Order: sequence, then structure tokens, then C-alpha cells
Amino acid sequence: MIHQLAIHISSLKDKIEDIKLHVLKEDKELGIPDYKNIIKEQAAKLGKSTTAYIMDLVEEDIRNNKDGLYINDFHIIRGMNEVTQEENRLIGKFRINII
Repeated sequence: MIHQLAIHISSLKDKIEDIKLHVLKEDKELGIPDYKNIIKEQAAKLGKSTTAYIMDLVEEDIRNNKDGLYINDFHIIRGMNEVTQEENRLIGKFRINII
């Protein structure tokens, strides 16, 4: 069972895609703030990881920006936990309790 779980988690990790966000480095002489730190601090103040914060912004924009894709029920699956929760929900429908 543990071996099967390890294989399952490994296969899910293979399905994660990276997107890089590029921002200018802080340069006080040019008046460029520390964008990276500002974004991280804002996410932390909202109780979110930087990734979750950015994903929330992307979801909100795609759901509400009529000049863009405008998919009002758009949702980014947030990773293995959410996939596992959905799998557990589906498995629970078919689970048989043995007495």
C-alpha cells in the first residue's frame, strides 16, 4: 500500500508544470522597488503562499476580464492535495464497508 502511494505521488509530481515570473531586481538608484519581496509580503499578509496568491490573481482575471478569455467558472487545480481530495471523493462513492 505504501509503495503504491509513493508511485502515485511520484506520477502526480511529473504532471506539475512550472511557470516563471520575471521581475526587475531592486535598484534603488533607478527607483526600482524590490518587486519580488513586495509580492511575497503581500501574499504572506493574506495568509497565502506566493504561488497561491498569483494563482488567485490569474483565476480572478480570467473569470472577470471580459477583454480576455472570460471563463466565469475557471479554476486552477492547486496541486496534488486537491487532486487527491477529488480522488478520495470519487473513491468514497464506491467504498464498501465490511462489518
